[in-house]
Amino acid sequence: QRVALARSLAAQPKMVLLDEPLALLDIRARVDARNLIRTALQESLAGALIVTHDPADAFALAQRVLVLEDGQVTHFDTPDQIRSQPKSRWVADLMGWNVFYGVAHSSSILLANGTEIATAESGLAGDTMVMISPSAVSLFLEAPGGSPRNSWQCRVQGVQNIDGLARVSLDGPLSIYADITSNAADELGLTIGRECWVTVKATEVRTQPRSTDP
Repeated sequence: QRVALARSLAAQPKMVLLDEPLALLDIRARVDARNLIRTALQESLAGALIVTHDPADAFALAQRVLVLEDGQVTHFDTPDQIRSQPKSRWVADLMGWNVFYGVAHSSSILLANGTEIATAESGLAGDTMVMISPSAVSLFLEAPGGSPRNSWQCRVQGVQNIDGLARVSLDGPLSIYADITSNAADELGLTIGRECWVTVKATEVRTQPRSTDP
């Protein structure tokens, strides 16, 4: 890989095409190779078009990412923008977002089970895909004060701790994942079967017309 990359950059090209450059590497080697490619491209000042089926490679190496799904361009933006505003079910799933479907009317979406989700967006209508990042989900042991627009009582179905972060799966009026710190999960005493309140700010709810989802 190092030799091939060095050869392609030796002639000081303005642009290089890297077609699945990390396809044959294991996970550990991929991390090293990504760093190698990133450094080599920065030093050469060459532009690069990277073709890959591995989203991790694209998000780690690219300044802008074009996503093709079933022959359609669904995204063409910076990695951060795609992470924060997915526009298709596949990318939302890839980013680990909660995804729901319902019928929108103005600034609320009614799910098939009768649960209503409010958003800060307005003028919505028709079949709609709703996306909520697990990091935007807050958990409380008691009903939160005030009048949060999105608040549901749910039951903990599972807790997975990875590197100080707890992914909590919950079920209730809607099945949803929440990402909180492991310390916060311990303080709340979140164990399987524990009831708690789930809240999501309306400003954290993202929507897309369902017709645009491939």
